[in-house]
Amino acid sequence: ASLVVNGRVLESKPVEVPAAGRATVEFAPFDPSHGPNRCEVRIESKDAFPADDRFLFSVERSDPARVLFVHESRDTRSPTYFRAALEAASQASFALDSRTAFELSGVNPANYAFVVLSNVTGVPGPFEEALKKRVQAGGGILIALGSSSAVRGRIPVLEGSVVESRYTARQGERFQMVDWLDTAHPSIQRANRWEGVRFYQLFSVKAEGMRVLARAADQTPVLLEKQDGDGRILLFTSTLDNVANDFPLHSAFVPFVEQTARYLSGLDEGRSSMPVDSYFELRKTSGAGAAADVLDPHGGRVLDLSGTSK
Repeated sequence: ASLVVNGRVLESKPVEVPAAGRATVEFAPFDPSHGPNRCEVRIESKDAFPADDRFLFSVERSDPARVLFVHESRDTRSPTYFRAALEAASQASFALDSRTAFELSGVNPANYAFVVLSNVTGVPGPFEEALKKRVQAGGGILIALGSSSAVRGRIPVLEGSVVESRYTARQGERFQMVDWLDTAHPSIQRANRWEGVRFYQLFSVKAEGMRVLARAADQTPVLLEKQDGDGRILLFTSTLDNVANDFPLHSAFVPFVEQTARYLSGLDEGRSSMPVDSYFELRKTSGAGAAADVLDPHGGRVLDLSGTSK
């Protein structure tokens, strides 16, 4: 059996397969070139059915995806916790760019895999308009609420308003805990059901078209989602700074951050292989005019330039 990458055999190993049995072959890790790489595992011996002697798959190597984290100047905790969780889990898949709301002049959200708005009072008008267009074109946003975001009673980008803050003191173990989660959602399914996480302050939000993904014992939504055009908006109704909750101190925080990052950036949508007769939707993740490149097993382009942009 041979491992072939971009038409070049990297390694071959002899294999003995018992009658009516199976055998396992393990190839050494390889260093793919930047961009997409066409790969296959090939059985060299000839048999009566050669069509199944090749398994085709793809591997893409890219630079770390940039993430824009927007916060208030006095808030140093939330970017620290978020960065630590992202670096602990993502294997250098993401690079965090932390900025305050006053440092967004000239910043284009289209240059980032996704954007986090962490308890901000507001963002500049031009940036918000650009962020709306980015989401509708296929981008993603994570919005975390807090006392700063409640000042104006309006959530940037999201057509909704913060209507009520529900606060419980830390003394006497007065807090809320999550009692229901949509465990099938990518942001939640690996996060250990948020067991033991205490919420001391949650914000009740009025917004149309949002789906509840997690809910506290008093029925206050903790995590919500909205589809906007081709993009996604996740709304977390507490902070990311270990003040209104102790979420960043729990083991569930790291997988939540990792899976949310992969979900909002579309990193998990790429699949290394697909069975015959299945369908794959080509989403525009880079704005209007973005094109996809579809290749056949021999490297030829299946779609012309017009087809790839449509």
